[in-house]
Amino acid sequence: MNKRLLVLVVLATMALLVLPACGISNDIKGAGDVGKEFMAALKNGDNQASWDMVTSDIKDEIGSYDNWVTFTAPRAFENFTLNSTNIENDKATLEGEATLGADTYKVTLILYKSGDAWKVAGLDFSLK
Repeated sequence: MNKRLLVLVVLATMALLVLPACGISNDIKGAGDVGKEFMAALKNGDNQASWDMVTSDIKDEIGSYDNWVTFTAPRAFENFTLNSTNIENDKATLEGEATLGADTYKVTLILYKSGDAWKVAGLDFSLK
């Protein structure tokens, strides 16, 4: 009987450790996918898709979809990589690099999770 109880305690403990890790893994994948889709939309000049992926705060700051089109025009990167993802609660920070001509930029995207959806809440493209 004691062995059976010990096995149940061990299994319950493992479940408590593994289940949150699965959620974190899903969040990392979800945020990473949105970051890649956002950068691909910039690369491809798909302004509507990138506009749909940003938070209302960014939309308010930019002012209008037409302003977004102007903002994204010089950011049609030829190549990009996002190689670092950090998640804390419902905030993800993605970092990587993008190239445009001979220039290389450090890319930082901040995403917030609302419900099941990740949205781009901040972005920085700094010339390296």
